[in-house]
Amino acid sequence: EADFAGAATTLDPVVEHLALFGGSHAQRDVVLRTHIDALMRSGRTDDARVILQSRLDERPSSVWAKTRLASV
Repeated sequence: EADFAGAATTLDPVVEHLALFGGSHAQRDVVLRTHIDALMRSGRTDDARVILQSRLDERPSSVWAKTRLASV
């Protein structure tokens, strides 16, 4: 329904505890990417920027994170 602010708010507390949910790394990454996209599309670019920079600190070769960070 394009409620990006609502999606970001719903995922805010979830992303901190993704490891507790189990699942594969790829599955947890989908949730985190969805959160980042919702943050960006809802105008919370500062929050998205912090998460993206953290991802780049962990994975400096991440083209996805570099591209997203450049767009915010």
